[in-house]
Amino acid sequence: MKKIIFSIFLILAFNSYSQNRENQKLPVISENKGLLSNAIGWLKNESGQWIKYQNKIPEDLGKNQKLLENYNDHSIGVDNFISFEIKEVVINETKYILILKKMKDGYFKYETIKEGWVPNNSYEFYVLEPSEFAKIESVEHNKQINLDLKLKTYGKVSFISLKNLSNLKIANEINKSLNDPLNSFIEHKLALNVYCFDEKKIVQFYFFEYNGYKLENKDMYYETNYENFNKFIKINK
Repeated sequence: MKKIIFSIFLILAFNSYSQNRENQKLPVISENKGLLSNAIGWLKNESGQWIKYQNKIPEDLGKNQKLLENYNDHSIGVDNFISFEIKEVVINETKYILILKKMKDGYFKYETIKEGWVPNNSYEFYVLEPSEFAKIESVEHNKQINLDLKLKTYGKVSFISLKNLSNLKIANEINKSLNDPLNSFIEHKLALNVYCFDEKKIVQFYFFEYNGYKLENKDMYYETNYENFNKFIKINK
């Protein structure tokens, strides 16, 4: 009898301290609401000359520009993109805007001697409130505007296959970022330098994430026409 009572006690004690295993609810991500897949990248070099490249802000390589601009790590330039995408994302029943930047990337097999360049892809995600995103849509035209947008969270995922990239994988990465204790101490922001020319119907823009000190460079940007940019973010009045 004592053994039976002791066994029942153990079972009750175990059940009282055990926890239900419940998965944390993942963000729910929509299909694309906006897309930009082409723009010309411009950079003013040390000689005061503007150089350009499709979907890439090129490095200033001087007289070796044409020879080296697609060689090894020079191929990714100062900045580049494969696409910018806009999606809606719901986190804990609250709707946010997700800006997704897919880009060319890579690494050296032998980093110390800069040998064995391996091309690859990466992506960045920026999650912000609709009210912050609306600042882009309502940006003033015909003057240089520098926006500082508060981010709910930010992350970069390096060296992955974009062919196998799904909303579920992105949702997992967003959750990792939200659960990272460092996010309580680091305030990420998304800067956007943008100039909308109504006369020429072109947009010059450059996105970059920062925390703390912000280094602005007005001598580089991407450029595209209104029609193309409006497929990404509607800024046309």
